[in-house]
Amino acid sequence: MNKRSFGLYVFHYLGISSMALIFAKPGLLPAPLCYIISLIAGFAFGYGLYEIISDNRGFCWKAISNTSTSDDSYTDDLCHLIAQLG
Repeated sequence: MNKRSFGLYVFHYLGISSMALIFAKPGLLPAPLCYIISLIAGFAFGYGLYEIISDNRGFCWKAISNTSTSDDSYTDDLCHLIAQLG
């Protein structure tokens, strides 16, 4: 898995769900248009958020450290791995 597909795999759902919550749930736009917007948002959020987090080690550490594990070495290793992929 290359770095771009990893970012898409991890972060795509945030873009899809936020567009669905903003446009589809209240019924502001027709369903086919909501699907197209969600598709575009999934790619944009997936790639965009990965670039932001992989370029900023401090932000990466804060984003990942809010997980259920409290082991700092695990968090540092994971941030280091993400930085290497980027």
